[in-house]
Amino acid sequence: MTEHRPAADEALHRTEKVQALFLVLVCWIWTGALIFRGRLSFVGAILVLAGAFPLAFGLTRLIRGGSALFAEKLIGGLSGAGGVTYQQGYSIQESLIARGRLDEAVESFRVHLMEFPDDIPGRYRLATLHLRERNDPGAGEAELLNIRRRAHDRSTAMLITNHLIDIYRAGGQTGKLMGELQRAVRDWPGTPLAEGAAKLLAETRRERGGR
Repeated sequence: MTEHRPAADEALHRTEKVQALFLVLVCWIWTGALIFRGRLSFVGAILVLAGAFPLAFGLTRLIRGGSALFAEKLIGGLSGAGGVTYQQGYSIQESLIARGRLDEAVESFRVHLMEFPDDIPGRYRLATLHLRERNDPGAGEAELLNIRRRAHDRSTAMLITNHLIDIYRAGGQTGKLMGELQRAVRDWPGTPLAEGAAKLLAETRRERGGR
């Protein structure tokens, strides 16, 4: 049964032969020059010419193999660098925000999140849009709690808790505030957030007990 190789393999094989034959030609020219100058005997020339073919093919394969290995490592490194978590930009929404068209920006985020419901950075930006630009803590709270129900990382979880503490403290929602403070102390012991939450929790309890 005849074995057929892909055209790319055939081309690569032909290129390898051309490169090896070129090295053989260079070796022969170099040998001829040495003979002409009397620096190489006839017997030595025969040995060099005889060994030119295996030497040239071996050197060609060594160079091509080293180049392929280098390319593989380089591509792998670039792919690894490209694997860094990508933070998506929201240019359309940010443009609307910059022009003061806040309701349109909210609607644009909602349309985007209907297509990509697990886009946590997008949901977080929508929450901060409610809190900062629109001054709507109720909508901000709802979106933060929406994020909390989805898979997210530790830093996002801490940001959510921090925002909710600010919302409940500013709104005088003591019960919810104490719940978030207790969560911070319980979930992130030893962090500045937990330490600050513990102090604020103690103050809130004293104020609540003094009423």
